Amino acid sequence: RRVRGALELLENNLKWRKDNNLLNIPKFSEVDTRLLTHINRILGARDKEGRAIAYMYAKRVTPNIPPHTIDLLIKFFSWYNYVGIFADGMDAIRNGTHVIGDMSQFGWNNFDIDHQKQMAPILSNTFPYLFRRMSMLNAPLFVYALLKILRTVISNKVVDRIKVCKDQKELFKNIDKGCLWREFGGELEWSEDRYLELLREWSERNEERLIAAGRE
Repeated sequence: RRVRGALELLENNLKWRKDNNLLNIPKFSEVDTRLLTHINRILGARDKEGRAIAYMYAKRVTPNIPPHTIDLLIKFFSWYNYVGIFADGMDAIRNGTHVIGDMSQFGWNNFDIDHQKQMAPILSNTFPYLFRRMSMLNAPLFVYALLKILRTVISNKVVDRIKVCKDQKELFKNIDKGCLWREFGGELEWSEDRYLELLREWSERNEERLIAAGRE
């Protein structure tokens, strides 16, 4: 079953790249690094089920406005899922990612249904980057309506992984404070500048080899 699933992922991925005219994987220098701080990973941090941890500030999402135009997002995710994800270790791919989303100041201007339809394959069976769970904090009430809308463009299986938390304490059930960013109620010191610098250094050492493997 795992082999069949892996083959399906590869086929879907190749189709996605062909559909978006991205047979050549971009380099770190060619992507808009602002997107890296919109989904900020804490390298090496894991939740209690061994999933990698990433943080998202939903208010920074600006559909169809740079850096969230379709062309920039496609280029970014192509690089990220072939190169950047490996900076967090192979288990980040094997166990998937737990995204923690700060939904404060998130409004309808941060969501566009047509934009979401175009990006939906990234959350489905297309990339080795596996979205396993999302925990939403500070979510406005209309988020529940938004989740219903998402079911029209993304599979129920994926939407069911999105949970709305009443407060930061709910995160402690799944994440130790030592692996949780201080800004989200934990004890871990981290910064977006540090994340970008670590990724830049890691990419300089490894991306040529990974891009070559992706071509094969």
